[in-house]
Amino acid sequence: MSIIGAFGYVLWAFVYFAWIYRAFRDRAPAAPMVAVCCNFSWEVLDVFAFPNPNPQFVFLGRAWLVIDVVILWQLLRYGPALQTVPLRRRFYRPMVGFLLILGLTGQYAFVSMYQDVVGIVISYVIVLIMSIAFILMFLSRIAQGHRRGISITAGWLKLVGSVFSAVHGHFLVHWCNPHLPNVSLMDFLFAAIFIFDCAYVAMLHAPQSWLRALVEPDRNLSVEVAS
Repeated sequence: MSIIGAFGYVLWAFVYFAWIYRAFRDRAPAAPMVAVCCNFSWEVLDVFAFPNPNPQFVFLGRAWLVIDVVILWQLLRYGPALQTVPLRRRFYRPMVGFLLILGLTGQYAFVSMYQDVVGIVISYVIVLIMSIAFILMFLSRIAQGHRRGISITAGWLKLVGSVFSAVHGHFLVHWCNPHLPNVSLMDFLFAAIFIFDCAYVAMLHAPQSWLRALVEPDRNLSVEVAS
């Protein structure tokens, strides 16, 4: 594993620990439902389904899965209480189960069809989904009038860690998938992840009044429509 890749993995490890700490402290999930389910599904496949000739990655995959179990437990434990819609609160845990099954089957089908060895391509698709989901989760909690589960530290670590992981992943995908004609999709994913992560970090430091304006309806517009 390259030094750049190793540093990226270390930063991502701290991201996970920051999520876990914040979730226990605030008694609220620190990662969005769809991100947790996609990521947990990938870790399960990485350990039990994807062949990996690198013993370092095999060890890391098992370690990530253990950490993901904790994050998934926090999602199931604290997630329902944060739901403002009664129907969603009632079916929150079944929804998590459904997304886990969907993630397992969908990701395995993608890897099988496109010969995505060790699931490297689909893993960055998940990271992009995660980057978008964090923005939506943040705005949702601002709309509810709180920042429970929101970690600025994790946001910065994810941004920087993703940059180092992208550099490493650009070369890793060539090694894992020599049959690919190019890595244009990977370059798109790297760029999109960076853009959304930068937007998320900027929002984490934005003034509260500006954030409230984003999530609150335009009162003047509401009056005009009503009249």
